[in-house]
Amino acid sequence: HCSYADLTEKHRIKRSLNDLIRRSLLAGDFKDIAVGDNRGQTATDTPEVQGPPKKPVLLVVLEWFTSQHSVYRTHSRALAALRGHFIVHAVGLDTAVDAVSRQVFDVFHPVSTDTALPQAYALAGELRPDVVLYAGIGMFPFTIYLSNLRLAPLQLVGLGHGASTFCGQINGFVIEEDLVGEERCFSETVIRVPADAMPFVPPADVRRVPVTRTPFLTRQQAQWREPLPVRVAVCASVMKINPNFLATLAEIERRSRVAVRFCFYMGFAQGLTLDYLRNAIHAVLPGAEVNAHMPVQAYQSALNSCEL
Repeated sequence: HCSYADLTEKHRIKRSLNDLIRRSLLAGDFKDIAVGDNRGQTATDTPEVQGPPKKPVLLVVLEWFTSQHSVYRTHSRALAALRGHFIVHAVGLDTAVDAVSRQVFDVFHPVSTDTALPQAYALAGELRPDVVLYAGIGMFPFTIYLSNLRLAPLQLVGLGHGASTFCGQINGFVIEEDLVGEERCFSETVIRVPADAMPFVPPADVRRVPVTRTPFLTRQQAQWREPLPVRVAVCASVMKINPNFLATLAEIERRSRVAVRFCFYMGFAQGLTLDYLRNAIHAVLPGAEVNAHMPVQAYQSALNSCEL
């Protein structure tokens, strides 16, 4: 979660962690499969050329990729389009990729949580991919470890986890040009693609319910005894909520000429975590509405209750 810290040097720890991980892997049962630009072949390989050239092999490494997850919504169409140029294999946890999202790839290889790293490593050794593309690096331990090994001559990462890896084995960060910001924030070479290169799709198996909304002014006039607050949705996973952000919302509330109520819809806000967050948020924003983690359908309906 260091990517979400409120520190200028928050990414520096990644270099040390990556170095430690790589040294521990190489001291154990792992080694680099590819080196430089040898395209995954060892010096003794003698490929036979028969007929037209085959498509190069692309191995996509997945973290969360269920058909209701944001990474599926943002990346699935672009990944499916790669099948026109590559033989696209994908590897991911069997619990994190569902039947719908598996259809994005030519071949999907499920791995178990407790053996994900050695299974994915063995798969890369078998496939000898020309390119490895990590949809994101940072949500699952096995992807952080795997990314510190050279599995292909070219290794790229996408915006599935929106922060630079600071990993020496990752060559490039594939990102739409309108989302780049400052290139100095990336340790990788920034590979800009057109702003519409990764079109979004709606989540699967979610019913789109048309919203009938009474205008805010009409509702405000009906509740004339006290001001009706403007409901502002705050959408974030729990690790993205920090003190400075809450203080900023409190300042907005203080300066606003109309009543404002911040409504928090936070991923992974469950159990004791929810209780702690509710107390922390109410200490700064006493009137805030703090909600537990919701399924996608309920989440969309809840967002429709807000003005902003």
